Amino acid sequence: MILVVGTLYDEMTELMCARLQQLKFGHIYVDTEKLDLLKFTWSTLEINDYLKVQLKKVYLKDVSGIYCRYVNLKKRSNFPGMLKTESGQIRTEALSALINFVDRSPAVVVNKLRNSFSNESKTFQQITISKAGFMTPKTLVTNCPEQVFEFYRSCNNKIIFKSNSCIRSIVTKFSPKHFKSAGLIKNCPVHFQEMIEGTDVRVHTIRDKVFATAIKSDAVDYRYAGRYRKPVQFCSYKLPEEISNACVQLTKDFGLEISGIDLKQTANGDFYCFEVNPSPGFIAYERMTGQAISKEVAYLLKNDL
Repeated sequence: MILVVGTLYDEMTELMCARLQQLKFGHIYVDTEKLDLLKFTWSTLEINDYLKVQLKKVYLKDVSGIYCRYVNLKKRSNFPGMLKTESGQIRTEALSALINFVDRSPAVVVNKLRNSFSNESKTFQQITISKAGFMTPKTLVTNCPEQVFEFYRSCNNKIIFKSNSCIRSIVTKFSPKHFKSAGLIKNCPVHFQEMIEGTDVRVHTIRDKVFATAIKSDAVDYRYAGRYRKPVQFCSYKLPEEISNACVQLTKDFGLEISGIDLKQTANGDFYCFEVNPSPGFIAYERMTGQAISKEVAYLLKNDL
C-alpha cells in the first residue's frame, strides 16, 4: 500500500495519484485539506500500529511507500463552532503529527521533511555541493549595497540575484536599473551570483536512476520565459557518466530518495551546480520530454526498484 499525502490543488499530488491508479498500485490519498486530529491517529510505530485517516484504517506494516507534498492549503473553512484561529491551530497540530509519523516511518518516503531542510539555505547547499566536487558560481550573500556593487564589478558586470531561502523567486540579472533600489537589501540579505552562460540542465534522480533535461531559452530564468515572451525548449539529455554519478551521490548525501538538481553546462563543457530541490515539481519536464519520471517514482514507492 502507498500513501499519497497532499492536496489535489497541487498538480504534483494529482499526477502521482493518477500514475498510481494507471499502474494499478494500491494507494490511499491523504487529503491535507481535510486533515484534523479526529481522523488521524497512531501510537508507537510498532508492527500492529495503524494510521486512521478519513475513516480508513491502514496498518503500518502494509505501507511500502509514502509520497509527500506539504504545500499551502487553498481552502481553510472553519470547523463547526470554532473560530478561524482555533481551526488553524487544530490543522497545524494535525499536520505536525502527520509529518512526525511520516519522518519516523520505516517505509520509503519521498522525501522525509527532516532531510529536506538543506533547501532552506542556498548558502548551506552551495557549500555542500562544492564539497561534493561540483563547480559552483562565485557567490555573495549580503545586505550591504556597497558590497553588491563591488561584486558586480569583480564579475565583469554580469551577476544575478535571487532569494537566499527555499522561497521561490525569479532569478533576475542585476543591471543599472537596479542601482537605485539596491538600498532595499538592507532589510533582508539577498543571494547574488556571477552569471554563468550556457545551457540549463535539470536532473531528476530517483535513487540510482537519472533523468536529465536540457532547456534552451534566452530567458535568465527559463521557468518564467512565458512572462517575458521568450521561447523555451525542453529535450531529453544524456549526461556524462561522471556527472550523472555525481548527481546520484549528491542526492544520497542529502539523505533524499529523489531530487531535482539544477545544473548549467558552459560552452567548454563544464558543469556548474546551483541547488538541489528535495520536492521537485517534475511534471513539466515529463510532459515536454516524455520521460517516465513519475512512473519511476511510483515503482520506488511500491518498493520494486
